[in-house]
Amino acid sequence: SQPTVQIDLNEAMLNFVKIATSEADPTAADALAGIENVRLRVYEEVDDVDEYLGFIDDTSGALEREGWQRVVYVEDDDSKVRIYMRFNDDSVASGLTVMVADGDRGAVLVNVAGTIDPQKLGQVMRSVGAGEFMNRISGGIPGAAGTALDAESTDQQLR
Repeated sequence: SQPTVQIDLNEAMLNFVKIATSEADPTAADALAGIENVRLRVYEEVDDVDEYLGFIDDTSGALEREGWQRVVYVEDDDSKVRIYMRFNDDSVASGLTVMVADGDRGAVLVNVAGTIDPQKLGQVMRSVGAGEFMNRISGGIPGAAGTALDAESTDQQLR
């Protein structure tokens, strides 16, 4: 499958966005501080569900072997949600990977590299509309839907 949404923001592009938005929306510009790279892929349909679910399992194993910490693990039939974080020596988050699959209904892959402030991460996710899409795609996954991905309650949880 080809992604229906593909976002690739390297450090130069993120700096450009920070400068471009700093006057009009200082909060959005501040939310990107410390972030070096953002990649987002959204697939409205998955051609080979078993292959994609295998990819999630393989990637999860590789991340764990490299010292990433599993934060969320949800599995139900052909639906999976995995969220991993990497921390540097002083317990500061330096990476985030999100993998969501809902059978043939769609999939989301997110990777964020750089120093990650949880409150700022919520702002970034809301600004790109990720919370709304994650709620829609994860609606059929037990334990994955609900207010945790809702913009307003995410903001309250991060405070």
